[in-house]
Amino acid sequence: MKYILTNKQLLTDYATAISIPVYYTDGVKWPFKSGTVLKPVIAEYGEYYTSLFDSLDNLSKVFDNAQQLIRCSHHFINGMKAMDLAPNEIANRLVKLSNAIIELQGGNYFIEYGDYHITDKVNVEHSLTTPLLLHLATALWAYSETLYFVHRQTACEYHGSYTLEDGNNAIIRDFCNLKPSDLWDFNFNDIPNKIQIATAHNRTFKVEFDNYNNLYVRNGSMKESLEYGHVIIDGKQASEDEVSNLFNLISKKIAEFHLTIEEMGDIAIKHKYLDIFWYRGKPMADALGVEWRPSKEIHKKADIAFNMTEPIPLYRPKETFEEYRAQFDYSKYT
Repeated sequence: MKYILTNKQLLTDYATAISIPVYYTDGVKWPFKSGTVLKPVIAEYGEYYTSLFDSLDNLSKVFDNAQQLIRCSHHFINGMKAMDLAPNEIANRLVKLSNAIIELQGGNYFIEYGDYHITDKVNVEHSLTTPLLLHLATALWAYSETLYFVHRQTACEYHGSYTLEDGNNAIIRDFCNLKPSDLWDFNFNDIPNKIQIATAHNRTFKVEFDNYNNLYVRNGSMKESLEYGHVIIDGKQASEDEVSNLFNLISKKIAEFHLTIEEMGDIAIKHKYLDIFWYRGKPMADALGVEWRPSKEIHKKADIAFNMTEPIPLYRPKETFEEYRAQFDYSKYT
């Protein structure tokens, strides 16, 4: 559905959409809570991301999916605040960001909780009925978070539910950026470039999404409701044997990757996390032909904070949702 709104209403709804998942789900994260890693260099991140953002007119042509834009939202805003930008400057960028997100969602608007639709054309082939469809989807979700920590959207976007002609509901899972050899020194042999997993479920199953692509099962069982589905690997429909082989490969890679990360140590992991933050801007950097990696000076500044003993935080009551949401609402500055 296409929407025509004032910028004021757009930014009001945008602030609500990004606040819900962060406020209600942003607890303990693996391997660290991302905000604590970025905090020492949040202004530098704001400068990096803003300089790229301002240099590109058509963001929807640069990113693979809307999640790659929207899930950076609160860090982008915090970075611009740390730069001491005027509120109207931040608001203008958020209007541009919001419109790009909606365009990447096929013209569909922000959701709070509900169906996350990005296309009007959905087809699920009746090629497979095996639970391996769900096993592979779970493994690839975990693999995406192993590669990019909490920023799984770099490799993974779920969307649905879509009502099919036979009355079943479809969930589509698109995976890309599955072998970032410029980020990790790791063996990505035999990993595909792109994978799509589509499953059709009967009406006993109900699922909703929030705007950060978190999935909530509201009724029924994903496994018990599964009717059929397909897997497409690099443009070719996969057989059950090919799905099984890919599941085994991804499971093996996850185990190997976790061992690599566990051997790094906390400080090295935090530095890698900074690289991952900057990697989120890589599509823009690549489009502009500039370096995406954080500089040695940024890592050096962060390293000082990483090696300090964290003080015991003072107790303070948790903000209400409205208080939290207000820090991201720039609607009055448009």
